[in-house]
Amino acid sequence: MPVSFLTPQQRATYGRYAGPPTVDELTRYYHLNDDDLTQVMSCRGEHNRLGFALQLTTVRYLGTFLEDPVAVPPSVVETLARQLGLEVNGDALQPYQSSKQRWEHVAKIREHYGYSDLTEPRVGFRLTRLALRPVLDRHRAAQQTLRACDRLVVGAQDFVAGVQHARTVRGAPAQQGRDQTLAPVGARHYGRTAQATGAVADSAGRQSWFLA
Repeated sequence: MPVSFLTPQQRATYGRYAGPPTVDELTRYYHLNDDDLTQVMSCRGEHNRLGFALQLTTVRYLGTFLEDPVAVPPSVVETLARQLGLEVNGDALQPYQSSKQRWEHVAKIREHYGYSDLTEPRVGFRLTRLALRPVLDRHRAAQQTLRACDRLVVGAQDFVAGVQHARTVRGAPAQQGRDQTLAPVGARHYGRTAQATGAVADSAGRQSWFLA
């Protein structure tokens, strides 16, 4: 699995125990329930039973299987051995470390408990989608906000156009009335002016002006 995004300290401790688990962690991750005990007791030999329990609880705690399955803190071995009723000495797990059963146990744990390798395409796709979900949610929220703003702008434009149209419709009769009122006044004024100044029309209807 790529670990380039981790800090140097995180890379140094990735996939291994950085220290012994706390008491709370031992209680939470290293307790064997009835199903766990059934799987453990199906193994032949004490070292295989303890080795299976070590790999099962280690993958629960670390999220990965160890290259050396017995490279665990003593408190982990003691906690599991006590639950299995085993007496463990320093060399009890050496046969398991180099046995083929350790690899069979990894496959069995993956199948029974549903663990998957992160390098599998389907798992990588699911993790990528899960990681991108917050970004996509924010993008969708931003799109919804933009669409709402667009609707507000269009609504405001329609409102302004409606107001302008209403003003035009209301102003047309008044303007027409003013034009009709001014027309006779202009004609009367023109008539009086022509009479006073002696405007006459020739045979073609063109007017000329002279002082009477």
